[in-house]
Amino acid sequence: EAEKQDTSLNTLVNQVFDTHVNDRIFSEKLDFLRVNKLTFRRILEGTSDQALMEAGQSSGTETVRTVTLGRSGAITLESLLETISELSEFSDFARYSEIQSPGKRVIVLTHELGPKWSVFIRSFVGAAFKLIGSELKTTAGDRSVVVEIQSRP
Repeated sequence: EAEKQDTSLNTLVNQVFDTHVNDRIFSEKLDFLRVNKLTFRRILEGTSDQALMEAGQSSGTETVRTVTLGRSGAITLESLLETISELSEFSDFARYSEIQSPGKRVIVLTHELGPKWSVFIRSFVGAAFKLIGSELKTTAGDRSVVVEIQSRP
């Protein structure tokens, strides 16, 4: 593996150790549960859109508030985006990418869990951005949620 990544074995071992320790600490602090994606997708398929929206709103408010305040002490647009990015990376919530466009920022959250997960993510993100009163537009597809945040003058 070290050869494939064109790095030393020592660097690779340090990366693995660091990832394991940090993931474990983050997981324990937030009471995360690791579940097989196929099992999770089956659970999603049996859940109503209304229940997913309510869960997204609750998590988007409480989890984001707790993590953001714990990390940076204040909820701002930048700290909120950092939290969503970190949650995406750590929990495999979605793949986070950001694009700067004239007059707006575009966040793209892609995933492989189907349209039900998009319902959850859209609600989660909407609730998170209400914490800062930011104007945004969301568009959901079967495997992605696109968030457009209007720049403030």
